[in-house]
Amino acid sequence: MPGAGLSYAHPESFDGTQNYLFRNDGGRFSDVSAEAGIQVSDLATGKPLGKALAVTFVDFDRDGWLDVFVANDTVPHFLFRNRGNGTFEEVAKERGCAVNAEGVTTSGMSADAAWIRNDDALAIAVGNFAEERTSFFLSANDGEQVFFTDQSISVGIGGPTRDMLTWGLLFDDFDLDGRVDVAQANGHLEETIHLVQPNQTYAQRGQLFWNTGLEGPQTFVQLPAADTGDLAKPIVGRALASADIDGDGDLDLAVSGVGGSPMLLRNDQESRHHWLRVRLIGPAGNPHGVGATVELRAGGVTQRRTVMPTRSYLAQTEPIVTFGLGSALQIEDLTVIWPDGSQQTVTVEGVDRVVTVRKDIQTFAVLANIGKAQLENGDDYQKAANTLERALELKPDSIATRRNLARARFLGNQYPQALDELRRLEADSRTPSAANAYLMGLVAGRLADKQELP
Repeated sequence: MPGAGLSYAHPESFDGTQNYLFRNDGGRFSDVSAEAGIQVSDLATGKPLGKALAVTFVDFDRDGWLDVFVANDTVPHFLFRNRGNGTFEEVAKERGCAVNAEGVTTSGMSADAAWIRNDDALAIAVGNFAEERTSFFLSANDGEQVFFTDQSISVGIGGPTRDMLTWGLLFDDFDLDGRVDVAQANGHLEETIHLVQPNQTYAQRGQLFWNTGLEGPQTFVQLPAADTGDLAKPIVGRALASADIDGDGDLDLAVSGVGGSPMLLRNDQESRHHWLRVRLIGPAGNPHGVGATVELRAGGVTQRRTVMPTRSYLAQTEPIVTFGLGSALQIEDLTVIWPDGSQQTVTVEGVDRVVTVRKDIQTFAVLANIGKAQLENGDDYQKAANTLERALELKPDSIATRRNLARARFLGNQYPQALDELRRLEADSRTPSAANAYLMGLVAGRLADKQELP
């Protein structure tokens, strides 16, 4: 560094490296990185392109499969869309989150994702080097057509973060008003940076941005240092993690720093807002329900969280989701969408408490019986069909269950689908059933009336 001695080499001086994915085969791991498609090479040189410093997971297209966002240093970020078959497709460029608003790569050090407006507007934030500002990739909606644009300046994050070198970054609702805020841990790499860049310091204060709920440049407002307590104490910040360490319902922070002790910051906010914390107990192999989505409706507003400890930079947050409720005193609906796609609705009595949700272990017999009961009740044939389909996923050769599924399709006026199920029964059964033949005749008659018989 001119006039200041030795310095770190720029990341562009180093070759990239590949990402790795290890599949858990029941206590042993297999390297499936290449076949899964999460390794990216430079098309011109064939060398690995990635220079990853952070990773987080979110189902950005809402297809039921967790996708992977990787923040890279001085090369484009990666967004791996989960195809649902054990492979991934890198789509960051076509989805708008590979580079910043100027079309330039940044020094991505941290990453987190959240629905910032309690609608379908999904954001991915990336902490960057000094003079680069935090990137804030925002989509007007999630789902199949999602497209991100870097709106760092327009949401109010860009200006206040430009002079900061950001490592840890988190979306969390620190004042429990029902909207996620942004916290950052900052600190430079160079001890003598002030000698060549007077506006820079080695130790830097942390930042907290309050989500106002408004759109435009006032979506996020930086809170004054006087209002953030010891978070504003200058340190050479690195990792940032959140947890409710004192059990009072709001989220506290842990910050690590270079050359000093970590800080444990207790959140002493006095908003008197209500809250609900949700702890999941998942099946064997995923005891915390990591990857599940929890949706809560209170006061007519639906909030959504992903159970994802892997956020920020070199940190793990607690695997419990926290919902701020503002003044709401009643939970209207709480639904858990587990990683296997099953949904579980939970009744919550009261607020300001921790709710534990244990995954329903639904065996084939349970699902088959529930589906049959739904079919016989006749209230919702589509619901019966959905349940019976889940049962057949566990035991595809169950003749009785497939016949019930055909009945549910028929009674729900889904005649072509009913015919498909009956033909599968006919192909799988050694001896044709009179019941199948009778139902086949009914279906064929309805299709003939509609002139839809294949």
